[in-house]
Amino acid sequence: MRKILAVLLLSIASIAATAQMRDFYKTTVNATILLYKKANGHLKSHGTAFILYNYNPGSDESILVTCEHVTHHDTLIAAIPATDSLKNALISKNQHSLTYTSNGGRQTVGFDGVNLLFNILVKPGENYYKHPRLDLATIFCNLPTVLVNKTNTAVQLTDMKTLPKSVISERNEMYAGQEITFIGFPSGIGTQNGFFGSNMYRDAKANPLFRKGIVSWTSENAELFLVDGFSYGGNSGSPIFSVPNSESPGKFLGMVIGHLNDEFELTSFSMDTLKKQPVQNITSIPINNGLAQCIPSYIIYDFAMEAAKSREMRTAGKKIAYQ
Repeated sequence: MRKILAVLLLSIASIAATAQMRDFYKTTVNATILLYKKANGHLKSHGTAFILYNYNPGSDESILVTCEHVTHHDTLIAAIPATDSLKNALISKNQHSLTYTSNGGRQTVGFDGVNLLFNILVKPGENYYKHPRLDLATIFCNLPTVLVNKTNTAVQLTDMKTLPKSVISERNEMYAGQEITFIGFPSGIGTQNGFFGSNMYRDAKANPLFRKGIVSWTSENAELFLVDGFSYGGNSGSPIFSVPNSESPGKFLGMVIGHLNDEFELTSFSMDTLKKQPVQNITSIPINNGLAQCIPSYIIYDFAMEAAKSREMRTAGKKIAYQ
């Protein structure tokens, strides 16, 4: 009887753990944003972002966070999957956009058949703030998840999740050896472009890739930490989460900004036609060594909240305090 009870308890624990992981992955997918840029009139996958909760009660803006180097464009496009009900309604009406009014004025959002496409304007000194030293930026923009229609009915647009303060890891909650996962759109995987522009691993719906690793190096004296996990172009801005376990739910640990490279020297020889003798040529080729460079959550959060204060002061007609 005791053996049966023990097996039953283990089964219940296993089911609960599986449900916890399923909920964790669903939440983190909905917290990860695909960013496109326009190239020759076409959308091209460009990077990853996530949204922090805006605690300003007088604002309906979202706080979008990504790498500073991702924001070197006047406009970015955030692709966020529409809910099934909205998608079906728009398709049935052959509607390719929707319009709404916010504190920022009249807004039009595109619809590609699966995703809502939000234009994110990058205006330094207005809605855009970059960190003075780190590859980190915030953009204040309108990304509503719910709108009220003409009949005063709430319409769910997307299942996008914002990250509240309760899931932001404190400095002492991150440690070397900690299991993590980071989510993003490397090399076009999970986007309409596909892997390096091919049809491989392509998805019309923004569908991020998960990678798993560990925190491999951290220091109280450093502003960055390292993750033992390969990151590639498109992972810039990828949020990092600790993997949930029996002791702790998954928490936001930081953001991927790039990777460390090793140098590989390629030697070749060519003939100097004037001197009629061989010449040695050495070319250095950078090779991804599997260590992702990351900014910790507490730096990101503190910076974003300072930017939010500046944004609040600006919209109230006061002088910007932080830029």
